[in-house]
Amino acid sequence: EERPSRGYVDGTPALIYCDEGLVEGFPVARIVQIVRDGRGVAAAMLADSEELSWFRPGVANVETEFPNPFYGVETEADRAEWPGLSAAGKAAMRWRGAVHKMARLRNSLGDDQLTTFRYEELVREPDATAAALADFIDAKVAGIKIPAAQRDPDGWRRALSPAQLAEIDKVAGQQLRRVGYGT
Repeated sequence: EERPSRGYVDGTPALIYCDEGLVEGFPVARIVQIVRDGRGVAAAMLADSEELSWFRPGVANVETEFPNPFYGVETEADRAEWPGLSAAGKAAMRWRGAVHKMARLRNSLGDDQLTTFRYEELVREPDATAAALADFIDAKVAGIKIPAAQRDPDGWRRALSPAQLAEIDKVAGQQLRRVGYGT
């Protein structure tokens, strides 16, 4: 027996790569995007061996799959630049590609179907974010609990070297500034 579902939540960041299918399959879905400073994303990726494993030769398939949204390789220039990037630069390219994908989704959906929160605001103001989320999805939200290890959204300032920051800015600086993450 089929019964209508009141809702389903999945917080998997990789869902962005199947957004068209999700919207097609669930046309009344309400989608929440969370954007985070790309420098914070890069620092988190560099501290996560599982995330770094995606950059290993033989795993990163930017030569055989082009364009490659997962790695943010969108142009021939990106593909040429990829092999020479450090892990920080590759993380920045992935973040930049995700931001582009989020912008395309934003342009295809109305405000009643998609909202965006900033990670930094979520961490600093979890109760206010929970209230805004509850309003958007028209349902109760018990609260947002932030794990202790993720409570410092500016930790990238200590974690990244000046060389890593320079490479991240070279790869994704324009997008960082476009979405409000200046220097």
